[in-house]
Amino acid sequence: MRVTRSILFIIVVFICSSCAKNGDKKVIATVGKTEITLKEFTDRYRNLLKLTGMRDNLKMRHDYLKIVIDEKIILTYADTSGFVRKPEIVNAQNNLRDQVYINYFYEHSIYPELKVKDAELRETFRRSKIRLHTRHLYARTLTEALEMKKRLDNGESFETIARYAFKDPKLALNGGDLGWISYDEMDPAFENAAYSLIPGQISEPVKTRNGYSIIQVLDRRIEPFILEQDYQKNEKWLEMQLKRRKQASFLEDKTDEFLKELHLSFNEESVKELYTHWEEIKDNLLLGNRWLPEIRMSSRNPVILRTGNGQWDVQKTVIKLGELQKKQANRIQNYEDFCSALKGLAIREEIEHQIWKKKIPKKAEVKKSVAQYQTNQITRKFIERFTDTVTIKEDSLKSYFKTHRNEFVAPESFEVSEIAVQDSALAFQIYHQINSKADFKRLARLHSIQERSAKNGGYLGWGDKDQFGWLSDKLMSARVGDIIGPVRYKDRYFIVQLLNKRQPELLSYEDSKSAIVNKLLPEKKKSEYLGFINHLRAQTDIQINNDLVQKFILDVK
Repeated sequence: MRVTRSILFIIVVFICSSCAKNGDKKVIATVGKTEITLKEFTDRYRNLLKLTGMRDNLKMRHDYLKIVIDEKIILTYADTSGFVRKPEIVNAQNNLRDQVYINYFYEHSIYPELKVKDAELRETFRRSKIRLHTRHLYARTLTEALEMKKRLDNGESFETIARYAFKDPKLALNGGDLGWISYDEMDPAFENAAYSLIPGQISEPVKTRNGYSIIQVLDRRIEPFILEQDYQKNEKWLEMQLKRRKQASFLEDKTDEFLKELHLSFNEESVKELYTHWEEIKDNLLLGNRWLPEIRMSSRNPVILRTGNGQWDVQKTVIKLGELQKKQANRIQNYEDFCSALKGLAIREEIEHQIWKKKIPKKAEVKKSVAQYQTNQITRKFIERFTDTVTIKEDSLKSYFKTHRNEFVAPESFEVSEIAVQDSALAFQIYHQINSKADFKRLARLHSIQERSAKNGGYLGWGDKDQFGWLSDKLMSARVGDIIGPVRYKDRYFIVQLLNKRQPELLSYEDSKSAIVNKLLPEKKKSEYLGFINHLRAQTDIQINNDLVQKFILDVK
């Protein structure tokens, strides 16, 4: 059976790795008893410049050195205060270390097997020179998609079906029209189907990441001059792009291979019983508890699963579940997800065996990478924990509200009903009937193709000018009771009745409070953190080799 993405998610959490190398022992700064070597600083500084595109200069060097010094200060404080020994931090550090090992294993032992053929590269190049005007119908399930395809085959239009297929009002109104798309802008499965169609042709239901699509290509534009030298010039870039696009499917295939080699089998009765304890296990995981609860099963020591590496009893299974990160645990919503998680953990155990067999944890570059990632994680989590405690006092909020009273205003809003039709003659007929005192609600129910409002007699409710978009200018100049229209918008004609207006009005303190907090809190957090770090700096002996800062030569390629 094809491996699910949820299994793969348990195994590999992608983090960008950049393994530092051993080298120069020149010291560019000391922070208490901690040394910052020139090599450490220049490696990190070089990466910063590459990632941001900023240019090296003396001010930039000093600014970034200050950031690295602050990091060392935080790490020292996190250690002496006991923060690094909190169970949730220890667990996070262990998980991160193990993930670096796994990512290194994939990067050096799995990804090199990912190859692309010349024919694939040339097809990718061809697609990069073609733009497609497409539209589609979306369905959550294959059954729904097949029903839509049947309706199309029976003569119904994209426009009619799209009204029911999409929650997005834009796609519901325009018949699922996506406009012009280019290579690498859509789901790969969607794209593969679209590029295989000729203009006018309609696809069968296509499985994508989020459901199913029925696709029609309306038109295509091809770059007129495509030369072999252009292909040769872009071949390396094309190979990189294609490998990136194939990576997810390739990893699923490799995970399938692991699963088959493990000969994994479940004791289904025991797995189902263990699943009844999942919420208790999950609660402890999310709280960051180091020790998970002891689970009592009806069988004294039942086997949960068997793999090529041995069998898992209840205790071992619970320990393995304890290795899940919070976001992985949160993805388990049902029994099927629970089984997928166990499969992923069993495959991960096999990968860990291979990691130790290849002595990956002993490699100097891996040790260096683990240290840097763990440092970054502790620093980030400490700052998050510190700033999460920052609050703004009630009297400060009220003072800001009082001195900035006019900032907190509810915009002008409108209460509106609508009728939408596709035929202009019908639109003008309805307009004249309304002006002749015909019932707006009855006409809306009878004629309007806007399902969301027609069932309510055309009633849309209240909204401000941002919500009404293209109609807002007409609403602002209209009077209560006016009938606006017919107004053409895209392929439809609208008749709109303005039922009521609310003028801009000042909000109360209670209605403004959350907006004031959102406005003031980021600056308050920044101020509190800077005050804290400045306090720690004042207590720390910091020595900087300014001569070295000025004179080192940096090669940024």
